[in-house]
Amino acid sequence: MVYYLTVGTMLGLSCGFSPSPLMTLLVTETLQHDIKSGVKIALVPIITDLPIIILTLFVLSKLSNFHNILGVISIAGGFLILTMGYGSIRTKGIELNIREAEPQSLRKGVLVNVLNPNPYLFWFSVGAPIMTKAMSLNISAPLAFIISLYTLWWCQKSSWLY
Repeated sequence: MVYYLTVGTMLGLSCGFSPSPLMTLLVTETLQHDIKSGVKIALVPIITDLPIIILTLFVLSKLSNFHNILGVISIAGGFLILTMGYGSIRTKGIELNIREAEPQSLRKGVLVNVLNPNPYLFWFSVGAPIMTKAMSLNISAPLAFIISLYTLWWCQKSSWLY
C-alpha cells in the first residue's frame, strides 16, 4: 500500500507542475474575475475525473483499441482551445455601460477538462493499469493511490491562485 501512496504522490506532484488547458483557464478566470472563480476551476477534476476513471477502467477491461475515441476527444478539445484562444485575443469596442457578467467558471472548467485529452491519456496509459493492479491487492491500495494523487495535484494547482 505504501507503494501506491508513493506512486500517487509522485504522479500528483508531476501532474500539478505540468501546464495544461485547465491551468490556463484557472489563471485566466482568477485574473479576470476573482479567486473564487479560480477555486471552482481547481476543483473541476474532482467532478469530471470520476467518470473518466470509470470509463477507462471499463474500456481497458473490455476493449483493446481505443485510439479513435481519443482522436475524437482530442479534435473536440482542439476546437474548444481554438475558440477560447480566439475569444482571448479578439479586440472589442469600448462599452461605457458594462454590466458585470457571471463568470460561469465551473461550466467552463468542466467543458475544458472533459474535452482535454490529457486526463484520458493519463488514465488509459498510467492510471488505469496502476488502479487495476492495486485493486488486485485490496481496497485500500487504490484509495491510497487516488487520494495521494489528487491531494498533491490539487495542492500544486491551487498554489497558482495565490
